[in-house]
Formats: sequence, structure tokens, C-alpha cells
Amino acid sequence: MRNLWLALVALIAGFLFTFWGAGALPSITARYMAIAILAVMDSAMGALRASLRGEYDRTLFLSGLFMNAAGAALLVWLGDQLGVDLYLAAVFAFGYRIFQNLGAIRSTLVLRWRQWKIRRQREALKEAVLAPLGTPAADEASPPPEGEDRATG
Repeated sequence: MRNLWLALVALIAGFLFTFWGAGALPSITARYMAIAILAVMDSAMGALRASLRGEYDRTLFLSGLFMNAAGAALLVWLGDQLGVDLYLAAVFAFGYRIFQNLGAIRSTLVLRWRQWKIRRQREALKEAVLAPLGTPAADEASPPPEGEDRATG
């Protein structure tokens, strides 16, 4: 998970440097840069989604990142050679996948929040029921001391 956050920070730093530090991009490289940014965002969102579900695999992340970037760059180059805006296909595909991953991330986070809320409510209810009896919740689960039986106490 730490590596994922490091990758996201690097992505944001690169994004900020590109737009504030380097100035304007030449028009010939602007489409390549846009596709590269979308490819990285797609891979980062997919990695975050997998990480939240406990399915993250570094090899899959890195291979997906490089294959997405290479495939998208090939589409842009081929489109430039043919005089057709083929990069739009990659823009639509990456945009769709990014929003699919964001929806899945949101669903996973909402589900975790609901589970945490239910656990908290159950713990509060257990404490509210056991407190008037003078029995701490910890005693309920702990075994009796050596040589003692719960029934004879």
C-alpha cells in the first residue's frame, strides 16, 4: 500500500511540474503526454482498487502500466501516420476504465465504512447491556483462572 501512495504522489508531482515548471508542450507531443497521463491514471486507479480488495500484484500493475502506455502510444503514432485521430479511442477507453475503477473504489470504501459503523454499534450495545450487570465485556471471553471452574467461581 505504501508503494501505491508513493506512486500517486510521484504522479501528482510530475503532473504539477509539467504544467507549472516546464511550460507549454509542443503540439506534436501533447497527445502523447495526454495518453501517457491517462494510462498512468488508469493503472493507478486499478492498483488502488486491487489494493483495497486485497488483490494487488506488483507484476500485474507494472505490466499493465507499460502495456497500456505502449499500446496507447502506438495508437497515437498510427493515427498520426494515417492522419486520423485514433488517440480518441484510447482516451475513451481509459476514461471509461478510470471511472469504472473510481466507482468500484467508492463502493468498497462505503462498504468498509458501513461494516465499521455496524461493528461500532454492536460494541456499544454489548457494553450498554453488560455495564448494568457489572460484568466487563473482557471477562466474558477470558478463561477462568487455573483450577477454577466458572460454575463454582
